[in-house]
Amino acid sequence: MDAKPYVHKILKPDGTMVDCSPAGEYFTLEELQAAMDGGWVENINLAGGFVMIIDEEGKLKELPPNNLATELVGAPGVSIVGNALVCLDKGEELG
Repeated sequence: MDAKPYVHKILKPDGTMVDCSPAGEYFTLEELQAAMDGGWVENINLAGGFVMIIDEEGKLKELPPNNLATELVGAPGVSIVGNALVCLDKGEELG
């Protein structure tokens, strides 16, 4: 049985979404850090088994709010800032 294909998107604070792919089968720490513009990364588990990667120190760095990523998390009191990398099943719509 073939592995389930995924589409990875970087959600930017300005509302744009950019496709991205790991160089290998999985993202390396360095690739995740580059998608977040450097620094520590943190993962957030989303509904349906999806994962969002964010800059752990984004609020300390005073990064701009990311409304689309915040909406996707959907948890009261949680606000996402800066870039967010999301793994989505192919065929799923985001935004």
